[in-house]
Amino acid sequence: MKRSITAWMVLGAVLFGTAGAAAAGPQALRINVPFAFYVGKELYSAGDYVFEMQSPTVYAATASAIFIRRGDGEALRWVMTMPNQGLSRHPGGRATFHRYGDAYFLSSVECNNFRADLKVTPRERELLAEVITLK
Repeated sequence: MKRSITAWMVLGAVLFGTAGAAAAGPQALRINVPFAFYVGKELYSAGDYVFEMQSPTVYAATASAIFIRRGDGEALRWVMTMPNQGLSRHPGGRATFHRYGDAYFLSSVECNNFRADLKVTPRERELLAEVITLK
C-alpha cells in the first residue's frame, strides 16, 4: 500500500542546533514535539525531546539506532532503526511523524546527513487499514 494514503505530519521546528561532527560519533536532533506520539507501543507526551542517532561506522550515511531523551536529559529508550539508502535532504535536521486520526507515530529522524527510519508497528498498520477502509 502506498504511504501517500497516510496523512503525513512533518515537524521541522528545530529549537536548537544539532550536536556532533557531520561524519563521526552520535548525531543529535533537539526538537519540541507539540503533540503526543508513539514510538513502538509506547506513548510519549508532547514536549522537548533529543533524538541521538548512533551509526555503526564513521562513514555510514544512516543510523542503526536512536536513543530518545527528554529535553531535560532524562533517558527514555533505545530504538533500533531500518537501514536507509539515501542521505538526509535536511542537513539541519527534522523528525517525521505519520498521523492517523489523533494518533501520531514517529517515522524517521534526520540530522547532519544521517537518516533513521523506524519500522511500522502493528498498531500503525491497523490504523492505516482503517483509513483505507474509510476512503
